Amino acid sequence: MKAKGSIKVLAVQLKEALKVVLPSRPKKKASYPLTLTLDRKRKVLEIAEAHHGLRGYEITASGNWPKLVQVEGVPFRKLIQTYPDDELIELVATDAELCILAGRSTVLFKRLDGKDAKPIRRRAIPKDPRHSGPVEIPRDPDFKRREEHDTWGLSAHVPMPLDPDREGSK
Repeated sequence: MKAKGSIKVLAVQLKEALKVVLPSRPKKKASYPLTLTLDRKRKVLEIAEAHHGLRGYEITASGNWPKLVQVEGVPFRKLIQTYPDDELIELVATDAELCILAGRSTVLFKRLDGKDAKPIRRRAIPKDPRHSGPVEIPRDPDFKRREEHDTWGLSAHVPMPLDPDREGSK
């Protein structure tokens, strides 16, 4: 078990990030993988939804970290919520696991991108097939039939000229 990277973050920051990234009521059997990436220049850990990157959050962190680490989101959030807000949590990435060290406890999470597994690639959301193109609004006809006593859109009742197609018109 060789460590590829280690970073330390505050539990309160990690809780806030997971509250934003994960839905409040995930579907029971749906998996919700997360991607954890570290930007060394800005010293920021980005936590984002792995499939499309729709939801993301950045927290301050520094250390050594692999290119990306992917874990299952819902059990990860449940564990992080058990720690007090002022706890300093160390995240250690190994080849096949993500180790969470806090106080005297050690918890291991299987990495979704670990050994022999392909990482989840971020891709664009597929287009809805119902949206085939721009909406076309038909243009108003040049000539409309009018009623005999139709008025203009004014407060005064101004009669409209008779329709030339009607019988009895002069």
